[in-house]
Amino acid sequence: MYDYLPFAVAMCVGATAVIVWALARKVARLEQLVASATDMGCRRHQMWVEEGAQLRLRIEVLRQAVEQRDADAEVRRMLRGTKPQAAKPEGGKP
Repeated sequence: MYDYLPFAVAMCVGATAVIVWALARKVARLEQLVASATDMGCRRHQMWVEEGAQLRLRIEVLRQAVEQRDADAEVRRMLRGTKPQAAKPEGGKP
């Protein structure tokens, strides 16, 4: 009965080694997938940051253009000697 004990132990150790090796490969693959997804997420986040900066710049340029337009309109009114009028409701009578 004990004649097969060394063989049985060797089989168990070998099977355990194969299982550990397979799990290590799976873990390495999962780590690689996580790193790839993280890198992709970082690139996407960087794109969003850049797009946000561009949008903020556009908003600032438009805000300055509106302020300049309002200032120009005020100067024209002053040169004509008229007062600014309140906006009239759309489609209605004043």
